[in-house]
Amino acid sequence: MAKRVFLGFLISAKLKKKILLWEKSQKKIFKYRWISARNLHLTLVPPWYTNDPNVIKDKLILLSHLANSIELRFSEVVYAPSSNNPRLIWAEGKTPRQVQELKKYLEILLDKRPESRPFLLHLTLARFNKVDYIKYCSQILDSKIDWQDEVKYLVLFASQLSSKGANYKPIFKINLLAE
Repeated sequence: MAKRVFLGFLISAKLKKKILLWEKSQKKIFKYRWISARNLHLTLVPPWYTNDPNVIKDKLILLSHLANSIELRFSEVVYAPSSNNPRLIWAEGKTPRQVQELKKYLEILLDKRPESRPFLLHLTLARFNKVDYIKYCSQILDSKIDWQDEVKYLVLFASQLSSKGANYKPIFKINLLAE
């Protein structure tokens, strides 16, 4: 049976702690579906289906000798993916060159069609529907942040969809060498 998988980065416990503190102050204002701490991640290559995750693992092992850990910085929390069609709250920042290069390399390695839009560094924090947005959109989102993290692993995640939302489980991690 095919598994729904995607590639991304785990975030550190330190960053999760900062996010949870920020969310705590926002939950009093916004009654959205906040992403649980265990599901916080950065998606690099969006979901697809595979019958054999080990084939992906074998390809990615080559990568461990080519990639380095990557510094990330998030500067703002915004409604997303656009102001015309908001359905998420995410933290975003300038995309490091290394992330863009790694994404490009992974798409080639895994024979994935590149996305048509440029990659934007973002971390989804909450989801909501149109009714909730209309109800809370007049509230000001505390948007300026200074969150930093160093990602040390590229992760193949399994994505399990349910009526309560998605759950993400790491299948395996590839260590990114420190520079």
